[in-house]
Amino acid sequence: MAATKTTTAPVDEAAAKLQALTEETNQKLAEYAEQAAAEQKKAALAAIDSYEDSVLKFVDSYEKAVADAKIDWLKDIVTPQAEATRELTTAYVSAARKLVN
Repeated sequence: MAATKTTTAPVDEAAAKLQALTEETNQKLAEYAEQAAAEQKKAALAAIDSYEDSVLKFVDSYEKAVADAKIDWLKDIVTPQAEATRELTTAYVSAARKLVN
């Protein structure tokens, strides 16, 4: 019986190409993941900024409306409530920003 010669060169070449493509794909996926994480961070910070701005504007308008009404007893209630809301909002968004960063 004659010995048959087997050659693995085409298989080895295909395996090498496949490995190179796999590594390239993994690198691209890692880059996309980093970009996605950076964009998510930007979006989260924008949402936090928007929340803070909205709450503080609402509190300011609420306080101004009461001041314009010139009802002293109501102003005495609303002013400390507005200050507390500002302080809590500032603390909340500060903690949220630390968490995102």
